[in-house]
Amino acid sequence: MKQKGIKAILVIAFVLCCSLLSSKDVWYMHRLLSSDGCTLRYSVNINEKGSYVVVSLYSENNMQFLNDPIMMIRTFEGDVLKFEGEKIDNSIIVDGSVSSSGRYVSSTSISTAQFYVNAQEFELFKSGIKKIRLSTYPYEHEREFKKDKIGKPLYELYVEAATSYDDF
Repeated sequence: MKQKGIKAILVIAFVLCCSLLSSKDVWYMHRLLSSDGCTLRYSVNINEKGSYVVVSLYSENNMQFLNDPIMMIRTFEGDVLKFEGEKIDNSIIVDGSVSSSGRYVSSTSISTAQFYVNAQEFELFKSGIKKIRLSTYPYEHEREFKKDKIGKPLYELYVEAATSYDDF
């Protein structure tokens, strides 16, 4: 039973990592406690209403965005930015298996929110994001980086999306 459970977890983790690596986004895994963990995926969307950072939160412990989420960012230059957003979706992926020795069920919740970011604010991302805080439930997500992992890549995604949107 334990081997099948471990294999199922490894397969889910592999599929999740492959899907995250194959798309145009920026992501990282965050583990607060030994049993709690989440993966956050950031992408950029530009439409007729403006430009947005879209954040998807993958969690095994049902972590999700609040109805009126807030994203706060501190850049390596010391700028502090606050973005009010909107929750787009909450969903749960359930996976399981049944064998003669019992059954194994796992679930991953996915919560997605978008935050309006103007062109001048995206420019500030170039210096790198040192700290990010997201209003989530059951506890607030906060991550501090020693080196930039998401600031410059998000800025580059914004430039690419803006160029594609202007060409359309």
